[in-house]
Amino acid sequence: MKPHVLTISAFGPYGTQEVIDFDVFGGSGLFLVTGDTGAGKTSIFNAITYALYGRTNDDRRSVVLRSDFADPSTKTFVKLTFEHRGVEYRLYRSPEQERPKIRGTGTTKTPAQAELTWDGGVVTKDGDVTKKVVEILGIEFNQWKQVSMLAQGEFRKLLTCDTKERNEVFRRIFSTDYVRRFQDRLSEMAKDLRDDYNKAEDRLLEAMGSADIPEDSPYHSDYDGKKGAVSYAKEVSDLLSQQMGLDSARIADVRSRSAELESRKAKLNQDLAEARGLNDRISKLEAEREVYGRLLEEKEAVDGDASLLESINKAVRTLKAPINDVRALQKRKVEEARRFVKVSQEADEVKTALAEAEAALEEAMESGPRMEDLTERIAVLSSGREAYRGIAELADALLLLQREKQNLLVKSESIAVRREELSRRIVLGREYLSENEESAAKVERLMSVKAETDARIGKLAELETRLQVHAATVEKLRKAERAFDEAMERKEDLFRRYDEATTRFYSAQAGILAEHLEEGVPCPVCGSVHHPSPAPKAEGAPTKEDLDEMLGHVQAQTDRLGTMSSKVEALRTRSEAEAESILDVEDDAGLEDGYDLSAELEALVERQSTLSEEIGDLREKADRVRKIREDFKEMDAMSADLEKQYEATRSTLNRIEADISNLEGRRAAMGEGLEYGSLEELDEEIAKATAERDSISAAIEGAKTRRIDLRERMSALESNRDAIESSIKELDAELEAKTGIMDAALASSGTDLDGAMELISREGEIDGLQARVSGYRERCAANAKMIESLEVDIAGRGRVDTSELEEALASAGADSDGIRDEEISLINRSTVNEDAVSRIMKARGQMEKLSSESKDYIDLADAASGSTGIKQSFEAYVQALYFRNVLKFANLRLMKMTDSRYELVVREEATDRRSQFGLDIDVLDNYTGRRRPSETLSGGESFLAALSLALGLSDAVQRMNGGIVIDTLFVDEGFGSLDPEALKQAISTLLQLSGGSCLIGIISHVEALKTQIDRKILVRNSSRGSSVETEV
Repeated sequence: MKPHVLTISAFGPYGTQEVIDFDVFGGSGLFLVTGDTGAGKTSIFNAITYALYGRTNDDRRSVVLRSDFADPSTKTFVKLTFEHRGVEYRLYRSPEQERPKIRGTGTTKTPAQAELTWDGGVVTKDGDVTKKVVEILGIEFNQWKQVSMLAQGEFRKLLTCDTKERNEVFRRIFSTDYVRRFQDRLSEMAKDLRDDYNKAEDRLLEAMGSADIPEDSPYHSDYDGKKGAVSYAKEVSDLLSQQMGLDSARIADVRSRSAELESRKAKLNQDLAEARGLNDRISKLEAEREVYGRLLEEKEAVDGDASLLESINKAVRTLKAPINDVRALQKRKVEEARRFVKVSQEADEVKTALAEAEAALEEAMESGPRMEDLTERIAVLSSGREAYRGIAELADALLLLQREKQNLLVKSESIAVRREELSRRIVLGREYLSENEESAAKVERLMSVKAETDARIGKLAELETRLQVHAATVEKLRKAERAFDEAMERKEDLFRRYDEATTRFYSAQAGILAEHLEEGVPCPVCGSVHHPSPAPKAEGAPTKEDLDEMLGHVQAQTDRLGTMSSKVEALRTRSEAEAESILDVEDDAGLEDGYDLSAELEALVERQSTLSEEIGDLREKADRVRKIREDFKEMDAMSADLEKQYEATRSTLNRIEADISNLEGRRAAMGEGLEYGSLEELDEEIAKATAERDSISAAIEGAKTRRIDLRERMSALESNRDAIESSIKELDAELEAKTGIMDAALASSGTDLDGAMELISREGEIDGLQARVSGYRERCAANAKMIESLEVDIAGRGRVDTSELEEALASAGADSDGIRDEEISLINRSTVNEDAVSRIMKARGQMEKLSSESKDYIDLADAASGSTGIKQSFEAYVQALYFRNVLKFANLRLMKMTDSRYELVVREEATDRRSQFGLDIDVLDNYTGRRRPSETLSGGESFLAALSLALGLSDAVQRMNGGIVIDTLFVDEGFGSLDPEALKQAISTLLQLSGGSCLIGIISHVEALKTQIDRKILVRNSSRGSSVETEV
């Protein structure tokens, strides 16, 4: 990420808007951010960090981001334009803040805002912008703080953090997520396999415990002791098989007893059914006799219903039709009379309306002369439309010509402006050519000088590197020679001690032999069977094993001396070769005795930077000169073309103005003597006359139509009234005849009209009466038949006592239930045990399969996660490879800045058995040859080590394909802890680093830096807040 422009408004100590243009620094090199303590030097980096991540380096929140110096109406925001991987991005962020209300008094809270834009893309919302920035830069907030900013109190963290913290930084920088995901996937697979195995084991134990072996079984005790242990699965399965065999024999016995009992129950059921059947028939006979008595009691009521049923049926058959005919004719006569009254009333109403229609028609006919006048007026007006149409066409033609004239005037003015602008560009271009004609030649000359400077810097940098390497080699040679001398002394001491032990060993052999002599047994040395004065045993004498061990130490030390001697010779040869190559480089570079390599390199780097800036400026001017020459050709053609366009436009404009004058004269001549001002006014007058004429015509036609309709309606009503009157007369004659028939029928039946109507009204009761009479007769017949049948079936037999049979059957049923329960229990137990055996065999098979399949995965997962004795995960191992490369680049600078004293090395083992390692740093002190933790460095040494590590990380990452690009670095303080020589070396290193495309900002108030670094951002504070000024 390389910043171009930073805009700060009401942020931190800055009360107003400040703009910092980083492009004035040329995109690379050193610049100094300096000013009084508390003025806001670090706030510049905080503003960049806030723009990128919505947080600041010290993680302050929006409440304190707003400046105390800001006017209430000034908004707090940060804008940053930066470039990354060749793409320019524009960032805007503002925190949540209180702002004055637009209307009224008081304040209102405005929400936080964020926007990131680039060519072809835009992202809004605070979280989404931060996420996109992380995606673009490849590092999150915490990694940004450690990699891009060595801040006050924070710059040692990258140096002193442990493996776990550095693992998070390197995961993002070196994209080792895929390795971690591989580890996690292995761990998940191993966990799944362990879980599957444990589940299979649980299923096995559950199956073993689910069996059913009763306490009275001979296998119960053995089963109860083994069912809780997986190792006894086979024994438990065998016990269950034996129990199932025992239960199978018992089931066969139970089924035999059950068959005998079922045969006995069948005989008892048959006898009991016959006895109950006889008792039921006797009870039925007694009930039927009681029914016969009740039927006798109902007979009188049923006979009354039969008589009423006969009367109703007779009335319905003989009287219903004549009565209904008379009533229907009476009803029709009433309806016809009502119709006659209604039609007569309607005829009277129509007669009145007809008289009114006749009067309306006479009134409408009086407007006939007015309609004829209007018709004549319309014809006269219509004949004059052609004259008005001609004037309208001339007006349309004039409007088109005037529009075309206006367009040509605008076009003519535009061509004039373009001609003037083109002339101005030509004049300016010629002035620029006269001032910068020699730029291209100057670029070539300066490029040649810069190439020579670059080549010399390369030679001197190579010489510097070789000197550093040679110094390290010489120091290693001295250490190796000292170690060889010490090892030689150690060998001589071991050999001396071995020689003394050998002497003591042989001196003690006589006492050892004498210890095992027996009287009468020959001595193995002299052969005597008598041993009057055996040699005493020496105390503390070494054994043969002690001598062998000491000799092994001597031989091992001799081997080590051989290896160390080879190493000394190799270092000596290497040192001589390096010294020879240094002399060659010095001769090639033309250096004289006593040269100051650092001073010359510093001067060359400064010269290189100056040349790059001059070449950039001249190359830009040369490109502009070439572009102007190319543009001149195009501008000449454009000038000629514009002249032609201008002349053609003016000619067309003159012709159109003549046409407009001619048309206006013709239109004035045609309008003389016309009554109306336009064709529209004429058409409006014609439309009014036409509407009035049509209204009069419509009124006359409407009155005629109304009169005709009413006459037709009156004729229809009179015809209808006559027809109704005739129908009433016919109904009177028919009613008289039907009444005579009805009276004769009533006389014949011996009843009057009311009595007949009463019987007929009860016609709906016929079905009920018929059903009661028929039902009674059927019940009487069925009762008589049933009594006769039961008396024949019983044949004089009496009731049977069934209690003894029932008790015997109940006893047999209880015995049967007990046997059935015993059989079910045995079958269920066998089923449970059979299922348990099946599940035990299945679970054992699964466990054996999982055990063979999972071991390799689990071992691999433990190794990849660092859970084994090595305590280093696979990801940490991969990162360690990158880390060693980082340290290689870091040491190139640290060795230079510490006169080859310190090197950063990877710690080879964990500090305790539980910790993972691989990314921890130790410092090798080449003066003492010892390693020590990086935390033991002094303040100045820690700063140099952290600076070297950050720069080494930048070098390593930028040399990786697909890695992140770190081309801007901020160093906040720390230089005050350096002595003058260390400060000089640190600045030299940063200058050399920034000679490429890296931009390095040093935030400091150290006076020595102000004299060594020309390009500055000056921060000044005042009572109104801080301000910035760029100095180049």
